[in-house]
Amino acid sequence: MSACFVVLLAPRSVAALTLVQITDLFNIFAGLMLTMSILLFFGGLGVYFTRLGTWPSDRDLAIKIMEWGVSVLFVLIVILAHCRWHNRCSRYSRSCYLCCREYGK
Repeated sequence: MSACFVVLLAPRSVAALTLVQITDLFNIFAGLMLTMSILLFFGGLGVYFTRLGTWPSDRDLAIKIMEWGVSVLFVLIVILAHCRWHNRCSRYSRSCYLCCREYGK
């Protein structure tokens, strides 16, 4: 009962996001992931070269930071490839198997 009153009293700006707004949010998220992967990798590379002549070098931390940068970049590539595949296959009204069979040649 109280849920009905909340819906009636809620402003229209609380409506669900449209597909364009969700796509814009995804583009912002992908840009942030790309920036984070570049900063992590080159930050780790900087730490690696900074500790090059020191003893004990403790460069293992720098290698772990670079691994995180490469991992974030790999996850971003997989997500973008999945979205590109989904966008290509969703253009057709038939099943995805038919459109992928057409492009698989």
